[in-house]
Amino acid sequence: MTSDRKAKKATRARMAAAGERYTTARRKVVPGAGALLAPMADPPDIDPGEHAIRTVSWGAVSFHLVPYQDRYYVWHCWPGSADVYQMGNAAAGHAVLDERHAFCLLTTPWDQRAAHIFLSPSPGSPRAGYEAAVVILAEDGSTWLACRDGTAGEPAAPALARFDDVSAALTAFAEHASQASVRAERAGDLAMATALSDHGAAARDEAARPSHQNLPATRPPGTRLPDTLVRTHATYVVDGKQYALVSYRDTAGANCVAVDVNGNWGPPLSGVQVGGRNLLGAGLTMTTRGEGIAVIYGRADDSVTALYAVTKDRERMDWPVHDDAESGERYFAVIADCEAIADIVATAAAKKASLKRFFPIWFSKAS
Repeated sequence: MTSDRKAKKATRARMAAAGERYTTARRKVVPGAGALLAPMADPPDIDPGEHAIRTVSWGAVSFHLVPYQDRYYVWHCWPGSADVYQMGNAAAGHAVLDERHAFCLLTTPWDQRAAHIFLSPSPGSPRAGYEAAVVILAEDGSTWLACRDGTAGEPAAPALARFDDVSAALTAFAEHASQASVRAERAGDLAMATALSDHGAAARDEAARPSHQNLPATRPPGTRLPDTLVRTHATYVVDGKQYALVSYRDTAGANCVAVDVNGNWGPPLSGVQVGGRNLLGAGLTMTTRGEGIAVIYGRADDSVTALYAVTKDRERMDWPVHDDAESGERYFAVIADCEAIADIVATAAAKKASLKRFFPIWFSKAS
C-alpha cells in the first residue's frame, strides 16, 4: 500500500471515530500540505528576512520560506515573536505559505470582496463544501483569487492566483465555480450545483462590465492611511532618534498601537487582547535583531498600576502607561538597549507579569 493510500485509510478511520470533516482529519493524520507540526524549540539563529526565498505578509503578520544549510523552514512572524517550523522540502514550505495566504484572503470581511462564495456541505452530503473569493488589494491594485474546493472528493491544496486585471480574476472565479458545479451535480448534490452555477453566472456578468470601480477593495488589518487620525501619547529621543508612541483605528475599525521612528510609521499591533493573567500584550521592533535599541510596546490591562524595566545591573527604570480616551485602552512603550535589559515587569494590585520569557526570540542575534 502506498503512503498516500495509507494516509487516506487512516483519515477515513479518524472521520468515522471522531466525526470530523475529511480536511480536518487529514491534517491531523498527515501533517502536510498547508499543515504545520509543533514549532521548533531551537530554531536556526538567523534573520528570516535576509534568507527568505518567498514571503507572504498580511498586516503585521508575515510568513517566510527560508532555505538554510540544506533544509527548509517556515517562519511565522508577528510583532515581538515568531514560530519556526522545519519543512520536509521546498514544496511543503510553498504549500504552507499558499495555505496561509489563502486563509488571509478568505477571511476578509465579505463586504470587502469583489466576489465570494461560501457553501457548507448540504444535508446528507459528505463533501467538504466550497468557498472562494476575489479580493482587490487597495495598496497596489492587485487582484487575488483564493478557492477551497471540496467538490472533487479528495480536498486539494487551495487554489491561489494573482491577477493584474479584475475581469480576468472574476472570469477565473466563474470558471472555478462552474467546474465545481458540474462535479457537484454528478455527485447528486443538486443544491450545491445550482448555487455554484448561479455564483459563476453572476461573476461572468460582473467581469463583462466596462468598469469595476464600484467593487470594494480591502487592506490588511492594522493598515493606516495618510489621513488616519493618529493620537500621539508620548515622544522620546534615544541615540539621536525620535520615537513616538501612537494609536489609531485601522481601516477595519480595530484599535492599533505602534511606535513611529523619526516620522516613519512603525508596525502596528492590532486588536491586542489583555486581561486575566495577561497584564500586557506586547510586541517589539529593532533595527538590527539582537543589537542596539529595542522598542517593546503594546497594551496594558486596566488593572496595571506600574510598569518598569530591570537592567542586568538590577537597576529599575519606570515607564508610564498612557490612557487613550478615544479607544478606552492603555498603551505603553519601553525603549532600551536590548543587551542591557533583563526584564520588563507590570504590576497590579494582587499580581505581577513579566515579559522575560519573550527575550530569547526577541533579542537573539542574527548570524
